[in-house]
Amino acid sequence: MKTENPMKNDSVISGCGGVVFAEDKILFILKNDKWDLPKGKIEGSETKEETALREITEETDLVKTDLEIVEKLPTTYYYKIIDGVKRLKKTNWFFVKYTGDMNASMKSDGEEGIMECRWIGFDDLGTVYQNTHIRIIYLMDFVNQKYQLWD
Repeated sequence: MKTENPMKNDSVISGCGGVVFAEDKILFILKNDKWDLPKGKIEGSETKEETALREITEETDLVKTDLEIVEKLPTTYYYKIIDGVKRLKKTNWFFVKYTGDMNASMKSDGEEGIMECRWIGFDDLGTVYQNTHIRIIYLMDFVNQKYQLWD
């Protein structure tokens, strides 16, 4: 019996997202009762960068022209059961600088399970770590090791 290759392109769901920062804060979304980062699937012929920026704006209502990709971050992988099938989800991450108004209203209408968007200070990330996915902690640690943004 032939085993399905989990790395085969048609079994991988590819997406992109952003670690959005401004001043001494990072933007998180409360999605399905866990703190997460804005992300979503690649559509059509979009580039990874276009997908990340589109998803950030769709999930938060931030203005795209106020977002600037600084660099590519590590890609994360995890499995998720979708329609009874175990699928590999691959997320390409970007470090994104926000230059707009920190007091601009953001989406929190429950759409796609998003209940809140919040700027969280570097000193308060411990509270996020208590209720998030391990891949998010990994990304935060990577960013901090590279940029030494917080203690």
